[in-house]
Formats: sequence, C-alpha cells, structure tokens
Amino acid sequence: MNRENALIPTREELLNQLMLTIQTSWKEEILLKDIELWLSNFNGEILEMDYERNLALLLLNNFVYYNLKEVRHLCKTIFGKLLHYVLANEEKDINNSFQEFIEETRFCYLGNDSESGSLVSMFFRQSNKLANENFLEDKKNVNNSIKRIVFVDDVTLSGEQFLRYLRKSKIDLNERESFLLTFFSTPDSMTIIEKKINKVITATILDERNKIFSEKSVMFHGIEHVKNDCEKLAMHYGLKIEDKIPLGWGNGQYAFGFFYNVPDNVLPIFWSESNNWKPIMKRFHKKYDIKEAKRSYERFGKFI
Repeated sequence: MNRENALIPTREELLNQLMLTIQTSWKEEILLKDIELWLSNFNGEILEMDYERNLALLLLNNFVYYNLKEVRHLCKTIFGKLLHYVLANEEKDINNSFQEFIEETRFCYLGNDSESGSLVSMFFRQSNKLANENFLEDKKNVNNSIKRIVFVDDVTLSGEQFLRYLRKSKIDLNERESFLLTFFSTPDSMTIIEKKINKVITATILDERNKIFSEKSVMFHGIEHVKNDCEKLAMHYGLKIEDKIPLGWGNGQYAFGFFYNVPDNVLPIFWSESNNWKPIMKRFHKKYDIKEAKRSYERFGKFI
C-alpha cells in the first residue's frame, strides 16, 4: 500500500460501506459492476490511479440519495411548515381552519407537464392527501375566492429558475399571498425569491457547510488531509466532461440527488455523460428546443 492510499480507508472498506448504504438507505439497484464501471473513468491522469479511485469512492460514500420514502417525507414536512406558518400568522386553530385553508389555497408546480416539477407535485399531492382540485389548472384565470398560490418544487439553489418561470407563466397572483415550497433552498435564493413572493418555505437550508470543498465543509472531518486531492480530482475530470460547470452549476459543489433525477448543481463526475463519461447517477436534462429533442430522437433511432 502506498502512502496516499494509507491516508483513507481501503478500497475494500469503502466498497463495503457503499454497498451497505445502497442496500439499506438508497434501495437503488446499483450493482458492484456499476460502481466499477464508474470508477474506470478515473485513470490516473493527475494522481496514482488506485488513489484516484479511492478518492472517488470516498466522495460517492458521502453522496446523499433520497429514495421515494424520503421524498414523501419531505413533501409532508414542507406542507406542515406551510400550514403552521399560515395559520399561526392568522392566529387560527389548525383543527378548525384546515378546511378553510384548503378551499382558499391552490398549489402549482413549476415547469412543464413532462418535467420533474409535475412529478414532485404528484408526490406532494399523494403524501398530503390532497385532491386534484387543490391544484391550479388555469394559471392566468384564478378564481377570486382563492387567497393564496403555493408553488411546489424540489430544489431552488440560485432562485433564477423560479423567477424565470414566474415571468414566463404570467400567473395571476393579483395581490394574493404567494409561497414557494421546496425540499432544499439556499439563503441567497430565498432572499432573491422573497422579493417577488411572500415567503419561501423549505425543509432544509443549504449553506457553505453543504458545499463539499468549502472551508466550512462537514464532509472531511477527520480526513482533512485528502480534501485538496479530492477537489483536484473533481475539478480535473469535471473540466473534461462539463468545462463550463466543472463543480456543478453555479459552483454548486453538492453531492445529493433524488431517485428520479440529480440537480445540475451537483458534481458532474456523478451524473455527466459527456465525452464518454460513465455516470453513477443518471441526470435527465431538460430539452426546451424542439430541434434539440429531434436530434436526440434521431440518435436514439439508430439503435432501434
């Protein structure tokens, strides 16, 4: 064993821990062969190859994966926070006012029907036992009896996407109360968005501690000596596959994802498929341009 590999757990220890996490927490069908295929991306271009792969395993062991059960729990959490905030501000008893709250509220997902926002909306509706009628159908003609509009999404890290959606949709807020419910937000995104709506309510606020390579990162407690090498690894291969966002969109530096998708603020070494990179987590990109979608279909058509 060389000096570098001695700094962190062995490959066997890291693999065993990872497989245990996958089986007990992720509950995802990621097999050992899938991990080995992903590790083959790291071929010793900047550090000794075995050391690079151990560092990659260390990063993957710190990836936080949200399965269906956990997503449903997040849906209940943000709904409960909304209820508490609204009813507490109106000084109403939750048991007597819940039905009134529901009748006066319409929920709305972000984006198009085919995007993850509609999927999150479905989980939100099911988890909180809401009816289809509780969700906004005609976004430009909202009934006057509706007092508040509640947007639902999984992640808002910069706030840009939400504001873009708000401008594009031209939704009729008409001086109503307006909220954004998200699983994860950052302080910056909340500040920006709350200039346009009443409040962002989130399950978890992400700060510098959640950025893998920040000075306040909680990931490298006890193994600070490999932090710089991990960052070099992520940056080097990140530049090869996603040269404009080597550490994730907006320099995100995050390591989390959901069973249905991975945000692009997450390290690309986990999800990118550019330049023949073999991802361990699948990211489904949005295709807003019909020509882009057509090109994808034509490439797919070569294999059928």
